[in-house]
Amino acid sequence: MLCFQYGLEKKQTTATTTKATCAVQLFCHWIGFATTFGSMLSKTWRVYRIFTNTKMKLNMSLRDPHLLIIIGIVVTMETIVLVVWEICASHEVKNQQIEIDMRTEDSGEKINIIVFYPVCESEQAYYFNWTLRIMNGALLAFGAFLSWETRQVHIDALNDSKTIGLCVYNVVILSAVELLLTLLLKDKPIELHGVSSVCLFAGTFVSKTLIFLPKMLAVYRNPNANPPTALNLESLTPSNLEVATINSPEHGITSKTEDKMD
Repeated sequence: MLCFQYGLEKKQTTATTTKATCAVQLFCHWIGFATTFGSMLSKTWRVYRIFTNTKMKLNMSLRDPHLLIIIGIVVTMETIVLVVWEICASHEVKNQQIEIDMRTEDSGEKINIIVFYPVCESEQAYYFNWTLRIMNGALLAFGAFLSWETRQVHIDALNDSKTIGLCVYNVVILSAVELLLTLLLKDKPIELHGVSSVCLFAGTFVSKTLIFLPKMLAVYRNPNANPPTALNLESLTPSNLEVATINSPEHGITSKTEDKMD
């Protein structure tokens, strides 16, 4: 929901709040992105660590608090960049001329009506925007790597590799479209705002649908199911089990892991 704050209309706010609106839009947009993909990738990273520990020699403890710490680190890095941005070159609201309309009054007098649209501007926006894009691009690249590495895990309750792949593809395509149109519509703020909002809403909606809809359907179809979780699989370590057998035919996995001692 943080990303949806990008659609706030500055012209519907007072003069004293427009600058704050710019900051709210900026923070909600980037922190919302980091929170969404950070949480999704942290879960997949746990699955990756468990299933790549083939010899089960490490007594791994990757609980939910550890994943929250990872998300916190990602969000903190984004927040630091945003705070530095606002301190060094805070956003200002400027009225950009978008239209000149010439009208003729009943008296025959011609008048020009100039239309302005409020936009958020920052002197260092180019550098900070690209810094954030590179950071989040690295996050997406890491997500693609995890998606590829965990593609052989056939437990629907754990493996989100296909979902992550589709989400990354969705975000990359929409981001490329938005970036291109941002350059083309630089002098048309209303059209630019509309395109950016549509790309943002579409990307967020599609990503959330890909993540949650399959899980909701699985619960609806079999509400009494007790699927395996990553926490169950973490317990399969040499400290408490020499031979670990994972059987879950309904999820398409039957495997056996042995701890060989020299």
